[in-house]
Amino acid sequence: MALAATGHLDVVAAALSTAFYNAVNRSLPVKFVASTAYQPKIGHPSALLIREDLYAAGARTPAALRGKKIGWLGGSGALAAYYVSRILRRYGMSVKDVEPVNLANPDQGIALERKAVDAVFSNSPFTEAFQQRKLARVVGFPPAGISGSGVFFGPSLLDNIDAARDVMNALRKAARDLQGPGYFAPDLQQAFVTYTRQPADLIRNSPRYDVYPDLRVDLPTVQDVQREFIEENALPYKSPINEALLVARF
Repeated sequence: MALAATGHLDVVAAALSTAFYNAVNRSLPVKFVASTAYQPKIGHPSALLIREDLYAAGARTPAALRGKKIGWLGGSGALAAYYVSRILRRYGMSVKDVEPVNLANPDQGIALERKAVDAVFSNSPFTEAFQQRKLARVVGFPPAGISGSGVFFGPSLLDNIDAARDVMNALRKAARDLQGPGYFAPDLQQAFVTYTRQPADLIRNSPRYDVYPDLRVDLPTVQDVQREFIEENALPYKSPINEALLVARF
């Protein structure tokens, strides 16, 4: 967020986090402009998984994780913390009731093998990989139809409407390319393999996120993530920032 706000990066593909809300609270010029990777109605590419041995011993719902260690990417100020909170809400819990461990997805498998964590929140294709390797079982997942990941613009684009629209047009073309069988195009599949370092068969057979061709902003989630972080005292302010300061549309 700092690199985007200071013009060192023009476009950032990332997720909502305390870093973003803090940047806006400090009046830094960065805004959320597109939502990607919506949680689908069928399948669960993002999920909370309990370690296999604990599951076998009877820990089969998120309620069993009170006071336990859960690994996810980014720690308490990350989007994964919000998703975990959404899962725990159903059981009268929040992330305050568990011990977060900052773990990148590839490191989560090692942590599960070594029993260094009791559970993980992971994303496709790692969610599927951990189940296939019998390291953990899915016990919860975020609600379908929400998205906390997307695209952020810094001042170079926020101050240049024509350039911002050009970038958004290019991104929307990419989103269209991902629809239906386009997802399985060889160049896209090779990119997934390269950057996740997971086998092609695993990626092809893992649950997919929904990506809308118009890259619509999921405003309710933008607002709910902020409210959740405020409730967790993860942000230094108590009154939510107005959406007009958080979001821009091109």
